[in-house]
Amino acid sequence: MTQTPESPDIEPDVVDATEEEEPKKRGPKAWVIAVIAVVVIVLIIAAAVIISSLGKNANTLPPPTATTSGQAATAGMSPGAPVAAADPTRIAIPAIGIDAAVKLYTIEDAQGAKDPLTQIPCYENGIIQCINPPSAMDVYWLQKGLGGLAFGDRPGTDATGNVVMSGHASSTKEAVFTKLYKLAAGDDIQITTANGTLTYTVVKQYRPQKSDIYSQVQEMTQQQPGRLILVTCDHSSPDVPQSGGSSFDNIVIVAQLKVPDAAAPTPTA
Repeated sequence: MTQTPESPDIEPDVVDATEEEEPKKRGPKAWVIAVIAVVVIVLIIAAAVIISSLGKNANTLPPPTATTSGQAATAGMSPGAPVAAADPTRIAIPAIGIDAAVKLYTIEDAQGAKDPLTQIPCYENGIIQCINPPSAMDVYWLQKGLGGLAFGDRPGTDATGNVVMSGHASSTKEAVFTKLYKLAAGDDIQITTANGTLTYTVVKQYRPQKSDIYSQVQEMTQQQPGRLILVTCDHSSPDVPQSGGSSFDNIVIVAQLKVPDAAAPTPTA
């Protein structure tokens, strides 16, 4: 092309219309790509830090503490303060709405009572022969040695034998243990003494005949530290055999003290 003053020595660009759009289709400019790359790297590093942190935290919890038969697992629990054995004063069973006074079943209580089915005196020849609580709304605990009783310990973390309590149930009137049959394994029973409150967990329920309670419920004659036994008449159904309003069967609840191993004596086999 001949140069003229009107036309400098620069050829005008002659580009096809389709080629003009091509640079736009090649993607974002270099600085945009760099920013995206930096963001991706930051996210990868952050994820690695989080995963590493989770891996470390997973090992900070203590392993579960081994427990003995009938006791609750105590993973991560510090040994509780011991509660020295003492006379019980109250019983609470939240699952069935019981909150009642606990009294000692005395020789005087037995002297004024009879077995409602056999009419045998509850106290004869210096021996307590049956348990017939004088009050329908109170619970009574049995003390070993009193009236010749062969069992009955005071509740406490240092108790070496069974804690045994009894209360009335009825299908015709209000009585403290009428709903005892509704208890299931895992329900809690709280016993209060002058030294503190102890929590027991239900492990078994039996429905033996009264005449065979000691043969049908082996826990009654086998002593174990931390064991609580509750006994009442079975009025869970109209089908339960009765005579004159008295049931021929019992409800027996067996529970175990809920404490860390370090605070309780080792149960016997």
